[in-house]
Amino acid sequence: MGTDADGVALAAAVDRLRAARAVALDGALPALPALSAPFAVPAPPALLASPPSTGGSELADDLRERLADRREATAAARHAASAYAAMHGHVPGGADDELVSPGGARWALRPRAAIVAVCAVLVLAVAAAVATSWPRGQVDELTALDGPVVERAPAPGSVPAQAPAPEPEPSASPSALLVVDVVGQVHHPGLVTLPAGSRVFDAVAAAGGATEGAELSAINLARPVVDGEQLRVPAPGEVVAAPVAPDGVPATGRSDDGRVNLNTADEATLETLPGIGPALAARIVAWRTDNGPFASVDELDEVSGIGPAMLAKVRDLVTV
Repeated sequence: MGTDADGVALAAAVDRLRAARAVALDGALPALPALSAPFAVPAPPALLASPPSTGGSELADDLRERLADRREATAAARHAASAYAAMHGHVPGGADDELVSPGGARWALRPRAAIVAVCAVLVLAVAAAVATSWPRGQVDELTALDGPVVERAPAPGSVPAQAPAPEPEPSASPSALLVVDVVGQVHHPGLVTLPAGSRVFDAVAAAGGATEGAELSAINLARPVVDGEQLRVPAPGEVVAAPVAPDGVPATGRSDDGRVNLNTADEATLETLPGIGPALAARIVAWRTDNGPFASVDELDEVSGIGPAMLAKVRDLVTV
């Protein structure tokens, strides 16, 4: 009989604990159904019978203590929540929380604030896309819907752009032309007009070219011509005088009769001699520098590259 009474008391304690927990959690957990019959503890076998135990009453006392502790904890939590809500207006973990950080902290974000934030992000994205895709140069001129073209005013201190001036038509400058009198063994003797920098072979070609009886080896076809000079294309055996500068004034390195002075002529003047090119002219000047002035025209034969034939060709055109 004592065992049945303890079972009834234990069942009643369990029912009271369930009811108290349902009240403490404000309906968060459904109430456990009550036992339809008293909780009966089977009696031990007769061989193991023992005196009545007081374990049932001790279990009920333990449950009562735990229930009291739970009620005190629930009351303390409600008091703390009320105090926090009075100070901050919101209790963390409530139904208004929408965002939860990975660390467990909750952040309140109302629907209206979320909509405003999304709209702001969209506006910024559209502005960035327009700024990056707008082609440069379209801001220089803006066309109104029903008005004239509006041009952007120049910045202060800047120089307004002007249309490039038309390039002048190419024309030969008078100072860039050379007039040479070509005579002798040419098809069309007379005055020829040549561009600056022309040479003897250009003058001969402008005069119709040399005839079959011309002795072209007697003149230096590579020599630059001088404006106003007379150029003679000799016949075979004809002695050609060295060219004279305009107005009859002998050029540098020439004597009064127009012959080239081997001791004072520079390389350009020496190149006016027939058969004397830049290489031979440089050798003549080098020989003169190493050995002193030429004592006679015959010493020209000592220059490397000038043999008896060359000396005979220029003998009457040079002096010392």
